[in-house]
Amino acid sequence: MGSKEHKSEHLKKRQKMFRTRLTEEYTLQIPFIGAGMAFVTTPALVAAVSNAGGMGTLGASLIPHDQLRELLRQIRSMTTGPFGVNFIPHLTEKVQLEVCIEEHVSVVSFF
Repeated sequence: MGSKEHKSEHLKKRQKMFRTRLTEEYTLQIPFIGAGMAFVTTPALVAAVSNAGGMGTLGASLIPHDQLRELLRQIRSMTTGPFGVNFIPHLTEKVQLEVCIEEHVSVVSFF
């Protein structure tokens, strides 16, 4: 097997290895979801993870709903990839969830 054929086979195996239910469901290139860390994740970080083929996640429990909407729009302006929002259940308000629905967030998680 020549060098070119070997590289081609290697890439096929690698691509197959990264195909999972998660990658298929959310059209990810790699099975990676960034943690939604409050005070650490920014729209730029969330978009960078999504643009790299994973799913970025914004930690949003303490973000007021109007500011959350603006952050989600910022993220959307920086990526066409899927991204998520994470909330801490006892700190979450219904209006925050409504904003996520209205802004078509791919995944909302609670922990």
